[in-house]
Amino acid sequence: MNYRHRGLILTVMAAWCCGRLYADPPSSSGADKTTKAATKKPLSDQEILSQLHLSNKTDIEAAQLSEERASTDDVLDFAHHLGKEHTVADLKVRALAGRLGIKLKEALTPITDDDKKIVARHESTMARLRSSKGREFEHILLRLVTREHATHIHLLERQLKLLPKDSPVYELVTQCLPELREQYQTASHLGGLPQ
Repeated sequence: MNYRHRGLILTVMAAWCCGRLYADPPSSSGADKTTKAATKKPLSDQEILSQLHLSNKTDIEAAQLSEERASTDDVLDFAHHLGKEHTVADLKVRALAGRLGIKLKEALTPITDDDKKIVARHESTMARLRSSKGREFEHILLRLVTREHATHIHLLERQLKLLPKDSPVYELVTQCLPELREQYQTASHLGGLPQ
């Protein structure tokens, strides 16, 4: 399997996981009780660490694509920072998983039709990202990073409320959040997107 194909698979897996794990609870009027209950249940350490791992790999790949396709210095600098920070973060995630005896998931399978739609949308975005260059590439990249980081921040903040404060996963999440927030703000600013 070539590098780009492997990267696409990782990106799709992360997108699916984002959709599955980050979906906002439905409104109280006619809300699905199963979905609502699931949002209050903490994710397992394996689920949280696997999501962080897949998200890191996705951002590392996006940063690598930027080296070939971005055209402005600001976006190139941002992408370099993004790749560097997520490489360091992934080392921490893998080290903690090893220390806790957790096997990180490398693949997730969409279950529902909604999952399949999320994966298809993300595949389409990544295909556009791979086939674009210059300003078009930057626009797609910055919207993608902004959307995914907003989703990650939302999930991790929610999980912090549910995790025991003495948990090593809690500690790792608290270390990751400030950098994710900074990257979100930078991507939003560079893309001219509302924050």
